[in-house]
Amino acid sequence: MTGLHAVAPDTIGDRFHFSLESAEGNTYSFRCAVGPWMANAAGTLHGGMAAAVVDQAMGFVVYAIQPGRGFSPTVEMHLSFHRLLRAEGELLVKVEVLTAGKTLMHLRAEVFTAEAPGKLCVSATAVYAFVPAR
Repeated sequence: MTGLHAVAPDTIGDRFHFSLESAEGNTYSFRCAVGPWMANAAGTLHGGMAAAVVDQAMGFVVYAIQPGRGFSPTVEMHLSFHRLLRAEGELLVKVEVLTAGKTLMHLRAEVFTAEAPGKLCVSATAVYAFVPAR
C-alpha cells in the first residue's frame, strides 16, 4: 500500500489513500478517503465507486497472501448495498480471507463509515485468481 503511489501515482487506488488499521489472523481492516469526485448525481457515493473501494481493499489482501510473484485479477465480485454512503469523509473496510489456494482466493468484505462503525453500508464477496509471473 505504501508503495502504490510510487508505482501507480494518481490511479484510482492511489486516490483512495488507504491505510491499514489492523491485520489479525485472516482479517484485515483498512481506512480510506472518499470525496465529491466519487459522487453520483444524487450526491451520494456512486455504487461503482463503492465497488472500486471494496475491490481495492480486497486486492491489497490478495497481494499480501498470494503464493509468489504474479498477478491476481478479480474473477467475480458480488456486492450488496445496505445504506447510502455520503461521498465525503472516511470509510472503514474489513476484509476476511475465506480460503486461499494455489490458484483461487475467496474473500468477504464489509464497509462502514468512520462516523458509524457499527452500521453496515456495503457487503461483498469476491474470488481472485493467481496468475504466476513469467
